[in-house]
Amino acid sequence: MTHGAKLIRRNQKRLLKRKYKGAIFQQYSIIEYMSLIRHHHISFKNAVNGLFWAFSTQPNFRVHFFLSLTVLILGFYLKISYLEMTILVLTIAFGLGIEMVNTSIEAMTDLITRQYRQEAKIAKDVAAGMMLLTSIFAVVIACLIFIPKIINIFEF
Repeated sequence: MTHGAKLIRRNQKRLLKRKYKGAIFQQYSIIEYMSLIRHHHISFKNAVNGLFWAFSTQPNFRVHFFLSLTVLILGFYLKISYLEMTILVLTIAFGLGIEMVNTSIEAMTDLITRQYRQEAKIAKDVAAGMMLLTSIFAVVIACLIFIPKIINIFEF
């Protein structure tokens, strides 16, 4: 057994578990930390690849993204409050996330079957309906925030 393997085994035996208010904290060896970081790096890389794929292949995602940028720029121009901007950012993140869920449901349905099946149609229609509902409520939220600001600009 090499010296490195002996150190790993010794560190594995020395893992300390201590309780602090019901939670268990562990000490890991450097190699275990490196493994955890490597795993998270790969997950993060896959997530970024998914974002780039959605942006480059899905026209609806691009439309929603550019509308979102427009809303944020309008929010800065109209000097909306911090709370209103937070609500807009969360609504945008939710809308873009739902668009990606819709895309993934459609892709999985196409992967499962290319033939016309009523169940596949229902899955795609419900996913599209989810996106439509999210978009409608995002517009309602934007109107609730922006219409009073725009009215104040044009009042004398």
